[in-house]
Amino acid sequence: MDVVIAAVTALSVVFWILCGVAAFKHNETSLIWAAYFAIVLTILVPFLTWQKRADSRPNEKAASTDHFAKIVVTEVNGVPAPGTELGVFRVIFTNTGNTVALRCTFFGQVQIVPKGGAPPAVPDKSPEGQSVANIEPGQTMFASFGRNQQYTFTQDDFQQFRSGERIVYLRGKFQYRDAGGEHWTIFSNRLRRDMIWELDSSGNGTDRDKL
Repeated sequence: MDVVIAAVTALSVVFWILCGVAAFKHNETSLIWAAYFAIVLTILVPFLTWQKRADSRPNEKAASTDHFAKIVVTEVNGVPAPGTELGVFRVIFTNTGNTVALRCTFFGQVQIVPKGGAPPAVPDKSPEGQSVANIEPGQTMFASFGRNQQYTFTQDDFQQFRSGERIVYLRGKFQYRDAGGEHWTIFSNRLRRDMIWELDSSGNGTDRDKL
């Protein structure tokens, strides 16, 4: 496209020169035709320039969406046991994007909710937020956290959980940066009665999911 624009520009200059020559020689017919082509080519230059910019926009958008960091939670390990502190669980996550996730910070907590109660809100911030190292593309790491306060998972809690009267949730959020700015990942897991963590029906996703 650059070559075409340069050629059209050069031709318009040539025809404007021919206009001057025709006017100097008082050749009306040559003047009319030279002026016609000079005007057409002059108008064509900005149109071609606009077309070039329009054609480059899809490539710019593709480049912006192909180079980003994206943190995805892949697994949760650890289950509460009667008589122990309801505390530390391990969340395994991976950067599935194409650039490094900078200054990744995570926070979250484990909560016990009565049957029929609404799931706890995904925490937006926490005084116990922890920073992890920058995460390279394809790199898998883990984070551990639990309740903000110490809480012993009693035998009664365990029995109510196994009977379905109480539900254990683990919810949290990752925040990080890449060249495009600030980004986030939220996650929500629910402990099944067979002591296996599964994704909750809500509270999971990233700001990159629509890309």
